[in-house]
Amino acid sequence: MDNRIKTLKMRVLLIIFAFCAFPAMVSAQDFDALRGDGLDFSHGYMGWTARTGSYQGSSSSSPNWQWTQTHGDPTQASDGGGNRFQIFSDANARDSYSNNQLPKVPTHLGCQYSSQLGNSSGGGDCSQLQYTFQVSSENCLLTIYYAMVLMTPHQGEHYANPTFQIDVMTHDPVTNQMTNDLVDPCAFFEQSGDVPSTGTLPTGWHRGQSTWVYCDWQEVKINLKRFEGDRVTLRVRISDCKYSAHGGYGYIAAKVEPAKIWKSGMAYYYADVKHLGSAGSVGEYGIIRNHSYKINIDGVQGWGTPVYDPSQEVVPVKPTDKETYISAKIDVLAWRVVSYNVTLE
Repeated sequence: MDNRIKTLKMRVLLIIFAFCAFPAMVSAQDFDALRGDGLDFSHGYMGWTARTGSYQGSSSSSPNWQWTQTHGDPTQASDGGGNRFQIFSDANARDSYSNNQLPKVPTHLGCQYSSQLGNSSGGGDCSQLQYTFQVSSENCLLTIYYAMVLMTPHQGEHYANPTFQIDVMTHDPVTNQMTNDLVDPCAFFEQSGDVPSTGTLPTGWHRGQSTWVYCDWQEVKINLKRFEGDRVTLRVRISDCKYSAHGGYGYIAAKVEPAKIWKSGMAYYYADVKHLGSAGSVGEYGIIRNHSYKINIDGVQGWGTPVYDPSQEVVPVKPTDKETYISAKIDVLAWRVVSYNVTLE
């Protein structure tokens, strides 16, 4: 009897533990697409809009994205090559056409999910994912991660090849409708399969199976601070070649977070205080009573650790190797000519 009671108690404890240790994902009531909650695909395709169509009207100089269908459930869109959209979360999954070199999820960049759009079937089709969110101080730094796998059939015909594009578009602040303007001239990225079929590939590109090439995962950050209160739309699209014979597909992940602005160039630096001990000994570094320490700064070789809030107390630590972006205003002033007369002796 005692053993049965103990077993029952153990089962109850295990059930309670399982319930506490694995909480449910954020419910639909808590999810806010306009906040950017779905950009990282942790909620599936919630917040995303998927479209498919034909790319056969394109020319070598101009892409022609002919969208014919919008999908409420992107996972249901398919063609002869299989699903047109699918989400991955397996950190060990690799892309077969890259000879299993390209990870499907860029965990090395901190991502847990990614979405593939398009597939290896060359049917002259195109696929697009887009996401609209409203910019605030809490989500004004947009990070986009992308990779692509393309066939390279028509060298010199540019957009006739499989083509991958990403852009971030503004919205009219009155109507909230998307415009044809980029949030920034640099918020547009593209690549077609118009790369050398033999020889050296551009930096970051590698040869995969047969005529396939692939690009390593790329990371792009866009500061949307000046669009606070407005909506913006992230669009990602991929096509087959226009001749319906060669395929291409891409991978995408994204996130938003607050942008930390480093103003006035304020930073702090860290240096260990060296005592009199020999190298590697316990007394090599430290502060001992009845001693004063004079530290001579020979130079500055790094940016230091930025001070974002001067009123915040700083506890100095060794700086981490964290990526930081710099914005600068440069004025090129007209030359001023200083003229005077002189008599040479």
